[in-house]
Amino acid sequence: MEMAQLAYNKPYAEFAKRGLANGFRRAMVLYLANGEKWEKAIEDFIVWSVKYDLWCKMRFFGNQMQEAIDADSRSVCHTPGVSNLLLYVHDTFDKTEIQNICQVHGTKTKLAILLCNWKKRGF
Repeated sequence: MEMAQLAYNKPYAEFAKRGLANGFRRAMVLYLANGEKWEKAIEDFIVWSVKYDLWCKMRFFGNQMQEAIDADSRSVCHTPGVSNLLLYVHDTFDKTEIQNICQVHGTKTKLAILLCNWKKRGF
């Protein structure tokens, strides 16, 4: 897992978590099958199998995973939500000020509804 964190590679880190969990399960099966005795051969095999598992996953699925992560981050980072118009007005404002702010931010809500909502919410 340390190598995955040092690599700064999200697909590798995600696959490493899964690979380590699978490696732990394999180790427990071999440990139990060996009469609950731990041997260096079991450790060596598990280390090799986890590394091989990671290599296979990165080889066959790494690009797809990276594309999915990139697409997800693009959809999260680049789609702004509704602006809080209260941040752009003073404590006291008049109708023209709020109309201008609504136009600048592209708010399609009617002014009366907007003011009613603010009043209901205690702003």
